[in-house]
Amino acid sequence: MSDEKELFSLTELAEDTGTSWRSYLSKAIRKGRDVFVRLKGKETLNVHMSKLTLNNLEEMNEFRTPDGYDFPEYVKKHEHYIAWTPYWLLPKTELEKLLRDMPLWEINSVTPPWVSIKNAEGIFEEKEITKLDRKDYTSYIEPVLIDENKLFLFKTTDEKDKIGVNGEVGGSIRAKGKRKPHTAFIVIAKTIMKIERGEAWKTLIDLAQDSRGQTEVVVLGWGKIYFRRVRLNPEQEILYSHEPINYDKAENCPEGVFLLKHKMFDKAWTTTAQLET
Repeated sequence: MSDEKELFSLTELAEDTGTSWRSYLSKAIRKGRDVFVRLKGKETLNVHMSKLTLNNLEEMNEFRTPDGYDFPEYVKKHEHYIAWTPYWLLPKTELEKLLRDMPLWEINSVTPPWVSIKNAEGIFEEKEITKLDRKDYTSYIEPVLIDENKLFLFKTTDEKDKIGVNGEVGGSIRAKGKRKPHTAFIVIAKTIMKIERGEAWKTLIDLAQDSRGQTEVVVLGWGKIYFRRVRLNPEQEILYSHEPINYDKAENCPEGVFLLKHKMFDKAWTTTAQLET
């Protein structure tokens, strides 16, 4: 695969754009972007296949019988191909699983970005798989469990434009004069991401879900921090701290753990500050 060096991990792309990987992946799939998976131990497929040379239903009906279709050999195209690559394209059925379920996801089929096909002389020739070819070259595999760390995408043009001078938005852009993570993020959400207030709050909720108080996440405009959703009001309240959070209540927060309420975020949204790069 000639472009594999340009692929970036889902988690890295999400971090660079200041969103949770779940939110980033959902938008990417709905926009029709290609999503690739890295499958350790599943790098090679050696497939014998046949596909029909018929172009439409009318041609197929010539071979219809009471028991189904009976196609003679001359309307079948037999092909032997080999594919090996560290990154496989996920077909639509697998992308639907990513949208519907939470990891670990069970992957049952993949599409190679290119294959080597045996020609009439028995010599293998390389072929790139276009969007029109993908359905024909999608192959079933032994079920494999993956999580978000196994997914990769290409950067979009606008994402490349957003990357800061140090190569990472989260590390190179700071919101001037902001001493709280949500107010710093609001500056970036308004001026760079250009998203609405509701989507910005949902982004923080998703980050809190990813962090669960135990994993550092990057808040764009601020940097790394620990987030955790409040157990009794998970859509409206978030805890944050510079240290891991082993607490999930809004009352009597331990020292160093702070509470962010949705209404506090909405109030802060009314103010926009300058950027400091």
